[in-house]
Amino acid sequence: MKKTPIDRLMAKVNFNGPVSKSRPWLGPCWEHTGAPNQDGGKRNKSRWGHPRPPEEQHIRFLVNGKKTYVHRFMFEYSRGRKLESWELVNHLCHNTHCVHPLHLEATDISGNNSDTRVRAIAALGVAA
Repeated sequence: MKKTPIDRLMAKVNFNGPVSKSRPWLGPCWEHTGAPNQDGGKRNKSRWGHPRPPEEQHIRFLVNGKKTYVHRFMFEYSRGRKLESWELVNHLCHNTHCVHPLHLEATDISGNNSDTRVRAIAALGVAA
């Protein structure tokens, strides 16, 4: 019997992943252990065009013959709705390999950039 996309995705999930330093109340991440996207896609390059290290690269897998980011698939599957073309999935835990549904939120580019600033401030240890 052929496995469903969610079964294939969940078979590669470590449910005891790291806890976010900036948002520890979220609990442990569900880290997808598949290989990061190595095709040089735009999400795997910094804003200056340099390749990101593997731990910062997003992971994709095939769903109905189309490459799909695992975090977007999990968001859509867990929420029961398709994302709009302008919507991004923000990792509240700041772990690009995390697929925990409670760690993912739909946002736009402005909201995603704001959350990136929150992460940077937390990393510096400055009170927001």
